[in-house]
Amino acid sequence: MPVNLSVLIVNYFAENLLTGLITSVNGFLSKRSSEILIWDNGSRNGRPQTLSAPCTLTWFSSPDNVGFANGHNTLARRAEGKRFLIINPDAEFALGGLEQLWEAAKENPRAGVVAPRIQYPDGRLQVSVFPPYTFSFDVRKSFWLERTTIFSRLEREMVKKLAEAKGPFRVGWASGACLLVSREAWEKTGGFDPNFFFGGEDADFCGRVQEAGFEILCEPRAVLVHQAGQSLERELKMKVLYYYQKRLHYAHKHFSHVQYGILWLTSTLELVGKLVLGFFLSFFSNAWREKRKGYVGALVLIFFGRWKKPEGVMQKKARKIQNPMEAVV
Repeated sequence: MPVNLSVLIVNYFAENLLTGLITSVNGFLSKRSSEILIWDNGSRNGRPQTLSAPCTLTWFSSPDNVGFANGHNTLARRAEGKRFLIINPDAEFALGGLEQLWEAAKENPRAGVVAPRIQYPDGRLQVSVFPPYTFSFDVRKSFWLERTTIFSRLEREMVKKLAEAKGPFRVGWASGACLLVSREAWEKTGGFDPNFFFGGEDADFCGRVQEAGFEILCEPRAVLVHQAGQSLERELKMKVLYYYQKRLHYAHKHFSHVQYGILWLTSTLELVGKLVLGFFLSFFSNAWREKRKGYVGALVLIFFGRWKKPEGVMQKKARKIQNPMEAVV
């Protein structure tokens, strides 16, 4: 029987949250031909013994953290579904959420990607769909400018649209925390760019999906509860490195030489300022001590061009991932 849906999950020290995620989609999966593929990015804890699903569940163990994009690309090569549900382990669908997402994809055949409305566990809206990722969009991320009124207009408009929309609407790109992707769109674009380690691959992928003639939609009636950043809260240094690696790789890939140069200089000045601030605050906070290490590492990343490849932010040299261990339950 053809597989309708392949659920793809890249795990990094969040295996304790997987049961909640799978429970939230059990009803949908039990009614359709489906499969779950989980890539464990070097957590080394192994598959939880209590983890079960109403369909085939395959667990792949990587000895090292090879990144979000690489993990999903490897899963997609093994997936058999007509559509892929790319979803974070620290997320759960509200009742009927996946059904709504699925129907939106079926009713809009030119939708290469459909994303849900995402909110925090306390009910607050999590901004997860965005206008196109342009140079000005990226500049607003510098020096906390996105928090000022003049620079946050586009984001406010998207939040308003999320609150008012009664059905699917087009967006520039959507967060990789949850994407329902058609196999056709995935294969035409080649999936995620593996040179993004963590972050940036979603905006880049959505841009290429649109270039291939598909639409990126948000279905606000499909609600996903996302804890956001659970895997990275234990590694503040790496969180800083991942951000600047994706920022410079995206700029180099999509923006002009002049725009890339501006972002390179902006990132450098921003890091120097944060490093000075971090020097003083690190005397009072362990978190700031970790961030300060990240700022130093990010400056090395920038000046030596280590942002060009994901290996520049890998904690260990990743081994080949073509033949991971796997257990089918």
